[in-house]
Amino acid sequence: MEDYKHIKIKLLLLIVVLLSVFSLVIFYYEKNNIKNEINKKHNILRKNIDKTFNTLLDDLKITTSKRIDAMLAHNDYLIVKKFANKDREALYKASKMRYDSIKLSNEFLKIMTFRLSDGTTFLRVHKPEMYGDKLNQKRKIIVDTNLLQTRHFGFEVGKLKMTYRVVVPIFYKDKYIGLIEVGIEPEYVMERINKIYNLKNALLIKKDMKSVSMNKNKLKIIEKDYYLARGDDLFKRYSDKIVFNIEHNHITDNGEEYHIDSNLNLLDHKKRIAAKLLLAYDTTDNIKEFNQLLKINIIRIVLLVLLILIVLNISFNYFINKIIEETKKNIQNEKQLLESSKMVSMGEMIGNIAHQWRQPLSVISSASTSMIVEKQLDILDDDTLYKTCNAINDNAQYLSHTIEDFKNFIKGDREKENIELTNIINSFLNLVQGTIKNNNIDLIIELDNDIKFNGYPNELIQCFINIFNNSKDAYANSDKKKMIIIKTSIENDKVVIIFKDNAGGIPQDVLPKIFEPYFTTKHQSQGTGLGLNMTYNLIVDGMNGDIKAQNKEYTYENNKYIGAEFKITLPLS
Repeated sequence: MEDYKHIKIKLLLLIVVLLSVFSLVIFYYEKNNIKNEINKKHNILRKNIDKTFNTLLDDLKITTSKRIDAMLAHNDYLIVKKFANKDREALYKASKMRYDSIKLSNEFLKIMTFRLSDGTTFLRVHKPEMYGDKLNQKRKIIVDTNLLQTRHFGFEVGKLKMTYRVVVPIFYKDKYIGLIEVGIEPEYVMERINKIYNLKNALLIKKDMKSVSMNKNKLKIIEKDYYLARGDDLFKRYSDKIVFNIEHNHITDNGEEYHIDSNLNLLDHKKRIAAKLLLAYDTTDNIKEFNQLLKINIIRIVLLVLLILIVLNISFNYFINKIIEETKKNIQNEKQLLESSKMVSMGEMIGNIAHQWRQPLSVISSASTSMIVEKQLDILDDDTLYKTCNAINDNAQYLSHTIEDFKNFIKGDREKENIELTNIINSFLNLVQGTIKNNNIDLIIELDNDIKFNGYPNELIQCFINIFNNSKDAYANSDKKKMIIIKTSIENDKVVIIFKDNAGGIPQDVLPKIFEPYFTTKHQSQGTGLGLNMTYNLIVDGMNGDIKAQNKEYTYENNKYIGAEFKITLPLS
């Protein structure tokens, strides 16, 4: 019962480990599923923001271009003529009204500048007092527009700040005379995105984009190559934690969780990164939802594991009780079979003992009668008295020894003892001596007299009797010489006991089945088929040993014989 409990505990522990591993896998899988769902929402949001950003820029580009074209074409190209004549004051008066009108529709339009074909600033409509400076080398969009005389669009840092530039070349009488540049602050896009998606944002400018208005010593540096120009204070507080090009950049601020997205790039007119628009998604609700779902899944997994363990425990208890019940039945059946087999053996042995006792009883009877007659005739001398008494005593001791072996055998105690193998074999021989004589069997004994080990004497004797009976039955109705060889030895720290006969061997189709229960080649009235099966169980299960049977051809006293060999192997200690 204790063994089964230990087995149950070990199995339950193994199942707990397996279920724990399974639970971790499920937990990891569910966690990734939840995380993937949240990331999917973020990806959809980011795609929508990208789409909104590009739509806003395209709309800004188209709308601003149309307004510039309309302004230049107004009143029969009056502004173009004033610019061609280099009449700064007249140009300012003509363009100021149009500039103010465009600003009313776009409050983030901050810059409108007319530049000559060599890059010289002719008029800043937003700051008319500032003119005459050249930007040939500093302002790439100006240089490329003058060079290519085509429109250009893109983000660039000017004398004042980073803006989105729309640069349109101006021609008068088919001659290129300069350009007009309009600048719109990135807030035009930033505030609209923030209003639509309720995000925090910030503008990062690349270090190589220079502006005289930017005091770089006071600006936060992000990822070495960018200045934090302006934006929400969140980015200033955690500027050192912002990392580009990682999938999940999280910031925790006063208990609020934010996901930082740095993938929105502001491109110059050559599609190079001029700045970045940092976005902070408020993921607090998503994190709470994630943690809540995670808790629910953990509770589900724990409850499932507990339910499985309870069911398994109940199942184990049920099956273990069944096994114990069946085991007890089998043990009881085996005991009954063993007793039945012993009763059969006892019947044979009683007959053998009766046969063995005839001679010593006859000697005792004759000796005692002879002494009485001699005494009556007054011819009984001391020498005859002693010899006769000794003979009576010797035969009585023989009878006593025989009955002691018989008593030990039928007692059936299963106690492990330190035994001498030679004594066990001698006890066995005393029990079957009558059968050996009745069947005219020659017994050849080759014993190692120093073999001692822990074992079960009665069970071992029962095994020897079963093997002996198998050989004896094989000689039935045979007139040839009958021989049984018993040999003992120690091999590789194991006790080896060999029984060998010369009855011709066991048929090959029978040999693999001889240790099976109820298998017999004899008629049902002559045997149950349990003797060798019982022997196998006693040796293998009861003594942790082994027994094998094979047909063997061997030579003894220059004669060749064929017979069955049973080899028993037992642990020495």
